[in-house]
Amino acid sequence: MTVTPTGTRAYSAHDILLMHYAAGRLCPHESIIVAAHVLLNEQARQRVAEFEALGGQLMCSGKPAAVTDECLARVLRRIEQAPQDLPAPTPCDEKKAQDLHIPVAVYALITSFCAQGPYGWSQLAHGVARIDLMPECAKKAADKKLQLMKLEPGEAAPPHAHEGRELTLVLEGGFTDATGSYGPGDILIIDNPAVVHQPTATQEGCVCLTLTEAPLGFIHPLYRLLHAFFGS
Repeated sequence: MTVTPTGTRAYSAHDILLMHYAAGRLCPHESIIVAAHVLLNEQARQRVAEFEALGGQLMCSGKPAAVTDECLARVLRRIEQAPQDLPAPTPCDEKKAQDLHIPVAVYALITSFCAQGPYGWSQLAHGVARIDLMPECAKKAADKKLQLMKLEPGEAAPPHAHEGRELTLVLEGGFTDATGSYGPGDILIIDNPAVVHQPTATQEGCVCLTLTEAPLGFIHPLYRLLHAFFGS
């Protein structure tokens, strides 16, 4: 999907996601997965810097607007309440990240913004496991699911479609599906309910951070039955 706001340039779904991240317009679930993407992907970091610079230019070129006397105080309060820089990882963090097969920087990001663990893998299907994550400030967003997903080497997830958007960020290893091949730091965005895909791990296996915004639509009747009882 592309959008052309000016009539001269088309922006991909990936560009739009990074643009909203740079503008601070993402929900907590989206912010966590995009922040991890930016941590792992140099091109994404450069793109976010470009959008931040563009946003600054747009603000400077706009007409000044009148503000209330309380405006500065409110801005300063929001700055004080903003999350601080992530603490330096400890040896314990490094061990836990290693056990989960995820980068320690991503582990620090998850534990800073999500309910604390301990995190353990839950078997979802043969060769497929998951860990449910929940941002502290978004516990009522039942329609969004943030998860760590693990595919064993050469294993495939059940074929499925999406009633809503899915973001999948590769943390370790890689996978392939009908849309292409993805490795560490790559993010796949699926926002078309007609797309059916079946991620298959490389021989290194695959660990991903995923965000789904609606229930999955499983193709196999058995998985549809399990989903009806246990959820996606």
